[in-house]
Amino acid sequence: MNLDKIFSICKAAKRFVVFKQNPKTQWIGDGIATYIVTHSPKLTPEYLTASASLKPHEVENTIFKNSDFPEMLEAADKSDSEIFIVPSEISINFFDGEYTPVFTSEGVRFIKTIYLKPFGKEEYELYERHTDDGKMYFVIKIGMFVNAFIMAQSNYLDTETVTHFEKLYKRMEYARSILEQKIEEE
Repeated sequence: MNLDKIFSICKAAKRFVVFKQNPKTQWIGDGIATYIVTHSPKLTPEYLTASASLKPHEVENTIFKNSDFPEMLEAADKSDSEIFIVPSEISINFFDGEYTPVFTSEGVRFIKTIYLKPFGKEEYELYERHTDDGKMYFVIKIGMFVNAFIMAQSNYLDTETVTHFEKLYKRMEYARSILEQKIEEE
C-alpha cells in the first residue's frame, strides 16, 4: 500500500481524517476512504503536513480531524455477513472523476477509482459489508487482513445513468453481431 497515494487523496479532498483503533493501529483517509497504518508515528497534523508536503496556504484550507475508530465499521478481518465482489475491469469518467463499477447485492455501485490506487498492482480482494443500520461499505483485504474501508456512495444511481448504460449495451450488442458476422464470412 502506497502511503504517498493516500496522502494525495487526502490532500485533494483537503481533509485528513485519522482514526485511532489501538496504540499500534491508526487509520487515515478523507472521510470516505480510510486506510490502515500500523507501527507509524502518531499521525498528527504536523506530521501529516510535513509528510504530505503541504504548503502553508494548503494547511490553512485543510481539515485535520482525529477521533476514535467508528463503531459502525467492523474492523475484524472476517465477517459472516461480508460478500465477495469483483470490481469491473472498466472504469467510467463522470464529471467529478473516474469511477469503477462494482456489482453488489443492491445492484451497481461506483467506487471512485482513486480510492483503489494506493494498492497499485497488489493483489487485493474487495468485500461488501453493511452497518447495523443497513448502510453499505466496502472492505479491501490483502491476504486475509483488512487494509481499507470505502463508504459506498450513491453517486450516479439515477435513471439517467441507467438509461445511458442501456443504450451503450444495445450499441455494444450491435457491434458484437457485426463482428461475429464478419468472422463467419471469413
